[in-house]
Amino acid sequence: MDSHFKDSDPFEKLHVKFIKDILGVHCKASNDGCRAELNRIPLKNKILYSIFNYLNHIVSSENSLAYDIFTKSVDSNPWFIKVKSLLNELGMSYIINNFNYVKGNLNSIKQRINDQCLQVQNANIFESKKLDFFKSVYIMGRRPPYVDILKNRSDRAAICKIRISAHTLMIERGRHLNIPRNER
Repeated sequence: MDSHFKDSDPFEKLHVKFIKDILGVHCKASNDGCRAELNRIPLKNKILYSIFNYLNHIVSSENSLAYDIFTKSVDSNPWFIKVKSLLNELGMSYIINNFNYVKGNLNSIKQRINDQCLQVQNANIFESKKLDFFKSVYIMGRRPPYVDILKNRSDRAAICKIRISAHTLMIERGRHLNIPRNER
């Protein structure tokens, strides 16, 4: 799923910029760490879910012109070829053969999209040396209470900077100066 959308997509960039602004961290802070801190997922997930919702709309309108055109061009329709590819990536290729399964599986599709995204995000977090401290305080799928409790932006930013290593302490600065970790 991640091959279709990247953090460099304009809307994703804007989304991450807002997340970082809310948290009060600099632009070089980890995107995955910031998203996890606010328990946010990329906007691409909403786009992907909308694609399947639209497919459901088409196949549920059996007496419509859109349904007739869709069913007659299903093998050569570039949009549907992409949808089939997305379903295969989600491990739900069985839906391709029976359009009636779309409606009954919309929630499963949405959950699978989110699960795959969170797996990639968590893998990135747990592979990152920079987020070593964050790994020890991160609770998957939960936004930390300080985000909602602290209304003062500078207080919230201070805690977030420590949590996701977006601070100016020597442990972080030394990383950029190539000082061995045990000497920072």
